[in-house]
Amino acid sequence: MTAAGLRIQVEREGGLGSIYQRRVIDGDAMTYVATTHRICSVPQCQAAIDSASGRLSAEALRTIAAAALSTAVWELRGDYGRTPNSADMFEHRLTVTTSGRSKSVKGDSGTFPEPASAVERAVEQAIIEARK
Repeated sequence: MTAAGLRIQVEREGGLGSIYQRRVIDGDAMTYVATTHRICSVPQCQAAIDSASGRLSAEALRTIAAAALSTAVWELRGDYGRTPNSADMFEHRLTVTTSGRSKSVKGDSGTFPEPASAVERAVEQAIIEARK
């Protein structure tokens, strides 16, 4: 599975700590950008509380591409809604773009479908490994 032409954006926001996380993978450049912010309207807390960027290994990109380009991801609905009577869950948004097509999926920690979660986990694991 090749990552050429692949771009992935993973966003999560919410949770008990009111966090916004954004992860972007560029398959052509073999790079990632990761930022974490607090969610608030006060200028002092709008800057990133964590950020990193760097190169990803070919193996990590193959793992991400396998998850992102699986048929199951492309068959998902766009919106899985919110879990009723829930609080402090993250809202998840995934966008996969490749070869002139794009797929976006959103849901919360209780409704986000497994194929989309698999992409999110692959991206997060690749970034963790790259930051070591």
